[in-house]
Amino acid sequence: MKNGHWIAASVLIVLIVAGCLVSVSVAEDQTNRPGLVSYTPTRIEWLALKVNSIANRRISTDFPYNLDIIETDHETLLIRVVYYPYPSANRQVINLEIDSAREVITSMAKSYGWEKWIKVREEVVMYQPVKK
Repeated sequence: MKNGHWIAASVLIVLIVAGCLVSVSVAEDQTNRPGLVSYTPTRIEWLALKVNSIANRRISTDFPYNLDIIETDHETLLIRVVYYPYPSANRQVINLEIDSAREVITSMAKSYGWEKWIKVREEVVMYQPVKK
């Protein structure tokens, strides 16, 4: 074997071994750090996450209700509102928030080209404290 071929073969073997060691190191690192394990969300999970980042509401002095977007199956998002029986809990305002959330879902689904299969439902319930 000529020296050039021998050197090229040696370099190739070193690169292969180094690649294997890096792969093992990354795999061990992910085992010790579960937060680094890769995960690919489904389309419905991704859409729920994106819409929640915009439309989600938490109870406050301005909003006497919680509004969440929840995936209920492989093609349906549920706009779920839990309101509290405060005088400031105005159903007309809640309806506007639901309409706004629905528009965000529709707009975002269109931006991904998913508008043909996505379904949206809504659920509005009054908060019932757990009795002890």
